This record gives sequence, structure tokens and C-alpha cells, in this order.
Amino acid sequence: MWNREHFGDTLKRIKMIEEELNKLEEDTSQRQLSTQEELKLRQLQEALWTTAQAHESLLRQKARVRWIKQGDCNSRYFHLMMNANRRNNYLKGVMVSGTWVHDLR
Repeated sequence: MWNREHFGDTLKRIKMIEEELNKLEEDTSQRQLSTQEELKLRQLQEALWTTAQAHESLLRQKARVRWIKQGDCNSRYFHLMMNANRRNNYLKGVMVSGTWVHDLR
């Protein structure tokens, strides 16, 4: 609830800004924009950038919350792979001056 009150619907806001930008860009192809219209164009581009960043941040936070709640679905697989790699990379001993040493501690 706080998110909607604070940020609003970011996706809807992005679409509204894009529509306004498209209208101004269509006007650009037909005629030269006034100084006020150019200023509005820059403000809309900046607002689009800011809103897109906020939307991306929101999606990242939602994904993080979902991951915390649900966990990693593949965790058993990855633990098995890590343990297999650990077994394969384990040194049972070392050859030192022609003598095999078993105790590496």
C-alpha cells in the first residue's frame, strides 16, 4: 500500500509519459517546437528516465522478497554439485621430495 501511495503505479505512469513524448515527437516532424515545448520535451525525457529507474528498482525488490519467501528452487541440485566438486578437488596427499605425505594439517 505504501508503495502505491508513494510511487503510484509506475508502469501506468511510464505509459502516460511515453504517450506525451510521442505526441511531441510527432509535432517535431511537422513543425519546429517552441521553447516551452522543447523544455517540456526535456522534462518528460527526464521524468521517463526517473520513473523507469523507480519501476526497475521496484521489480528488483519484489524479486528479492519472492526469493526470500520461496527460497532457491534448485538448492538441492546446487548443493549436490558443490559437494561433488569438493570431493573431486579434495587433495588426499602431496608428493614432497619423493615421499607421499597423507596428513596435510
